[in-house]
Amino acid sequence: MKTAKNMSAVKKTVELKLTLSLSKDLPDITDLIAGRIYIMEGIEDATATLVEDNDHTAAISKGFDAKIRAFNKLYNLPCPTKPAMLDVTRAAAIMRIERFMSILQEELGEGKDIMTFIDSGAEQADVLTDIADWLGDMIVYCASELAKYGLRTEDVLGIIMASNMSKLGEDGKPIYDERGKVMKGPGYWRPEPMIRRMILARMRSGG
Repeated sequence: MKTAKNMSAVKKTVELKLTLSLSKDLPDITDLIAGRIYIMEGIEDATATLVEDNDHTAAISKGFDAKIRAFNKLYNLPCPTKPAMLDVTRAAAIMRIERFMSILQEELGEGKDIMTFIDSGAEQADVLTDIADWLGDMIVYCASELAKYGLRTEDVLGIIMASNMSKLGEDGKPIYDERGKVMKGPGYWRPEPMIRRMILARMRSGG
């Protein structure tokens, strides 16, 4: 007879087949299912894959950029297949950036509510939940805005992170300012030229 201790040490991999009939598109259905299963005690990892002939729903099961594109399409937001400016005049382009800055400022302001929550003595998990939701929302806003210009988050961030890795000092150690921000070392290279080359290549290739 197995004891409770021995039972908890058993490792199993199970595959669950779930058939759903949906009355509308649910862009986050795979993440929702995996997330709900994952939080059950005793489950260490969970993944869900959407199998569907429709291009829209098939894209949802792929990477973050595909999910952002699916989001933009679902909510009738611009989503060109290659890099392009959306606005025909300079004034319209400037206004678009001003509006986006306003949205981000509004989102940033929610940080004050989180600080108040922390000061109230809230539980760590509750604070981290609010922080994750707060930062995650801003990531999604930025990624959706990139998609409106036909830019892929993974392409842009890949170049920027490679640039960030070049910020080390001459001694191979990081340099910080008084706030803890990583500063640029002598070997730093700017990401803009490489981003520009990536954009031109995608404009030429059509996607």
